[in-house]
Amino acid sequence: MVVVFYDLETTGINHKRRHAGVQILSIGAVTSNGYRFRTYMRPTCKISRSATAKHGLIFREDVDDLQRITDSQRMDAKDAIDGLEKFMAYLRRVSTGGRNKIILVSKD
Repeated sequence: MVVVFYDLETTGINHKRRHAGVQILSIGAVTSNGYRFRTYMRPTCKISRSATAKHGLIFREDVDDLQRITDSQRMDAKDAIDGLEKFMAYLRRVSTGGRNKIILVSKD
């Protein structure tokens, strides 16, 4: 069995609409033995100011990429499908091709 601790950063929160329209910007994960993963995804909607205040990411349309506001570093963001496929591939690797069960544990 492999425990994977993961964290998502999103474009915001929308409790009234059960988070409709909220998109994932990044997925970070680490296994109990330290195998790490991180990917960033380009949003197709605006990032709320409160979300940016929490995670420090903005979307720069002129360069079609996410950027960290603290140091202007670009994140090399992928399309959402590519980012999610990378995460699924990571999960397959850490489960040694599906031979080990995975337990996902959210940070929040």
